[in-house]
Amino acid sequence: MKSYIIRFAAVFALLCAPVRAEGLAELAGKIAESIREQLLFQQGTALSITGFENYSELTPLALQRFYQLIASRLESAGFDFKDTLLDMRQQKGVFNNSRVHQANCLIYLRLLRNKERLGVGMALFSRTLDRILTIAYHEALVPLPELLTIREADFGFRSSGFARVFEIPVRKGLLDLALFDPKDGSAAHYLFFYADEIIAYEQEGKSLVPRDSFTLSWSRPYYPAQQNAGRLTVFSWNGELLLFAGSNFSPQSIVFKQVDGKWLEKTRIPFVPFAVQTVNQQDYLVGAAYATGRNYFLGNLHFLGMDSVDPAMAQAYRKEIPEFFNVVYAGRDPENKAWHLIGKDCQWSVFSADFAPLETFNIRSGQALDVLEDHWLALSDFSRKRDKVFFYDISAGGRRLVYESDIDGEIAFIRANIWNNRPGFWLLIEKDEDEAFQWLQFWSNEK
Repeated sequence: MKSYIIRFAAVFALLCAPVRAEGLAELAGKIAESIREQLLFQQGTALSITGFENYSELTPLALQRFYQLIASRLESAGFDFKDTLLDMRQQKGVFNNSRVHQANCLIYLRLLRNKERLGVGMALFSRTLDRILTIAYHEALVPLPELLTIREADFGFRSSGFARVFEIPVRKGLLDLALFDPKDGSAAHYLFFYADEIIAYEQEGKSLVPRDSFTLSWSRPYYPAQQNAGRLTVFSWNGELLLFAGSNFSPQSIVFKQVDGKWLEKTRIPFVPFAVQTVNQQDYLVGAAYATGRNYFLGNLHFLGMDSVDPAMAQAYRKEIPEFFNVVYAGRDPENKAWHLIGKDCQWSVFSADFAPLETFNIRSGQALDVLEDHWLALSDFSRKRDKVFFYDISAGGRRLVYESDIDGEIAFIRANIWNNRPGFWLLIEKDEDEAFQWLQFWSNEK
């Protein structure tokens, strides 16, 4: 009992203070120094870690932190580090072997624990594995509080840490937001989507100033929803920027176009658009319809051919998938195109570009989800009142949790966007149901 109390007190004390990783940093420095000494006068050499085994009882996040520390030390020493780590599974690293050819030398690591010391065995190979350039073993003393924390606490590493950089109160009932950048030299507008209107805001310093608004007239029948939900998206259609507003309380999404600086209704379509996907060299607007008055989507995806002048006249086909709360498309990387979906069971699943199931993760998540530049994925927690936001590195087809943060309130939606020309995620937070406003936060990577 006494040892348990001491152990608990050590973890609690450290979690209440800034996290430091002096032991891991020392060990990473020793590995980088060994490689630097072996490859003396060969700065710029491309290196990649392609083997990583854990016998130290550290958590996968602690291992990823250690991996990033090594990468940072090698880059600081002048080497060209190729990051191929996709994930940590069953105490072993999972790597993107298709990128190994980019490296001149390969690194194998095995992490061990010896009481309060951590040890790492390292082997440096030539890319063809025909030569072992060096073998080394290093240890570092890890203080007990740090050891307990990196073994038991889930935390991200600062080099990939996300931080809240901006926060403003907004009128309650915000369904979604989008950025409209006309690309003609005029100011970009943040469009705030409410059930009865869309308000255009312009950034002035650290503030958002309303510049315009227009009311929304929804198609009948009008469905009373216990909780209003909607999506607002901007897509280019035959060279023309169109605004799509869809909701769970009307069967039709409204399509707007800009005429002389004003948003005018162009047409209506029977689903809510999510993304543009290219299939067989043909662009399609992809979306789904909300279940009547509910906050989830029916499992019937619409693919609307974008070769027609009018979206209402375009050819369409459908594809059946499970019902879902949210779906986003990561389609920039031609080798790793994927749909990320939060199902009605609150399970996060990944599908290929043609919706073949790839993987379902055994965690219950929240309904808020979005992807930024096919590199970062932000996801809410399966909780109420006291939420969390998780940031994953999904580049090269991976799924690596790099940072998480507690949220004072419940996340209503997450949208990838920009602020001050800085990419990141907007989070809409409801802190108190009785308040007349919600909080809009912008989170961005420290880099």
